[in-house]
Amino acid sequence: MKMCRFVLAVLVIATSLSAASSAGAATFTVSPATHGSSDSTCRPCRSIGGAITKAGALAGTDRINVAAGSYSERLNVRPTNTVLLVGTGTVTVLVPALGYAPALTLESNSTIRNIRFKVGGDVGIDMYGGRLESVKLSMSQSSSSAIGVAVRSGGAAASVIVGTTVEMPDTAMANYALNAESDTQQVRVDRSVFNGGYAVNLTGNALVSINRSKVSGSVYGFNLGGNGTLNLSNVLFISQTHTWPGPPAFFDYGMGVHVESRSSATVNIQGSTFVGSGSATSPGNYGLDVERNGNNPSVNITAVRTAFTGFQGVIRAQDFGGSSDVFTTFNDVFFETASYDIPSSLSPVTTVSAISFPDPGFRNAAAGDYRPLSSSPLVDRSSIPLTNDVSDIRGGGRPRNGSSLRSTDLDIGAYEYQPAPRNTRAAAVAGRPRVGRVVRCGPGTWTGGVARFGYQWYRGSRAIRRASRSTYRLTRSDRGARVKCTVKATSLDGAPKTVTTRSVRVS
Repeated sequence: MKMCRFVLAVLVIATSLSAASSAGAATFTVSPATHGSSDSTCRPCRSIGGAITKAGALAGTDRINVAAGSYSERLNVRPTNTVLLVGTGTVTVLVPALGYAPALTLESNSTIRNIRFKVGGDVGIDMYGGRLESVKLSMSQSSSSAIGVAVRSGGAAASVIVGTTVEMPDTAMANYALNAESDTQQVRVDRSVFNGGYAVNLTGNALVSINRSKVSGSVYGFNLGGNGTLNLSNVLFISQTHTWPGPPAFFDYGMGVHVESRSSATVNIQGSTFVGSGSATSPGNYGLDVERNGNNPSVNITAVRTAFTGFQGVIRAQDFGGSSDVFTTFNDVFFETASYDIPSSLSPVTTVSAISFPDPGFRNAAAGDYRPLSSSPLVDRSSIPLTNDVSDIRGGGRPRNGSSLRSTDLDIGAYEYQPAPRNTRAAAVAGRPRVGRVVRCGPGTWTGGVARFGYQWYRGSRAIRRASRSTYRLTRSDRGARVKCTVKATSLDGAPKTVTTRSVRVS
């Protein structure tokens, strides 16, 4: 009896804890049908801002589902607790001008997912930690201090940005798609796109890591004004054409990485591609640029398996006096020109196994396609071991044997050439071929850069309608016939390859 009471007591306590846990999280829904002025009860929620305010005041991780449609709101809200804001379809939020007040503030551990914001003010999203995932943010304000995403001081350990696009107008010189001003937060970016004057601006002392992303800047791709660390892996930088007046005679533009005179920064670049304006004689057009004076005691730049093309020079160090040192190390770096602009008073550039060719062998640079051809001098030219870039900017595997060189060698740049698929073990139909049974099309074994497989089932020589998956349930129409399937292997770069299995008779 005592044991029964004990078990019952445990069940009661566990049930109470479960109820308390579930009571700490709520789900709210906003739809165009109910969208209007906000209310305190949120039954139903009549605005996204009202739902954020209501959910943010509750304990637990509260979810807000925003139905497909277009919304116009003056958000400017800041939840006090964790919120998950999710677009459940194609969701566009129009935020009118709010001056320098942010359209939305993201707190620690909160997430915004699958929503497009069109912001008329000067600041898009303030991050004090949290996560942006599959967000599209476009800013229409043309002021020179407009910010798309600002990572502020005082937040959590990390701000995470994944699959997100931030577009700034190119009519202003010094706007920022991503502005990291925190001294303590880490910023982690993956599979994202930033376009702006100063596309990525680091004014704090924190660690910023950007992986598998595309950055376009009309002034600088990456500007460092603090003492932080910038890690770039599988990044494509493109110097974009500006429409703002100028630049002033003293102003340079179109550079990849710029370190300001007051900064003592560390820059680590691996497996990336930097594309300049296309002219090797444009003044100020450098892949890396350092302003040196007494305020930055040392600047450390390391580039590994990285390609520079379309620049006047790979690196320039401007000597404004002082005693600072610029330490640079290049390992397996490609450039079209070996020119440097280094004052003699600076520490020398260390270049290890760099290669120089007149043509990097891009697929179609004029159209913005910087994937290497199979004949490119970038393919299989680096034996520097992998660290964290096990896939290229598209997610393609590294390494791939794209040439006659060693298969363990990597390509130089943001893209790894994915060779055409090659079938090394035959595809086959697996399973008992009887009516009503499910058979499977085994793809066999392949080499090369296989990105995906496609399937098609055949009855005799005729394709079976709506039978394009790897499995197929045999029907009465198949009785007595011979059934087979084809496997089409598609690469990100090389030509696709299709193979056909042996046929099996259906009983």
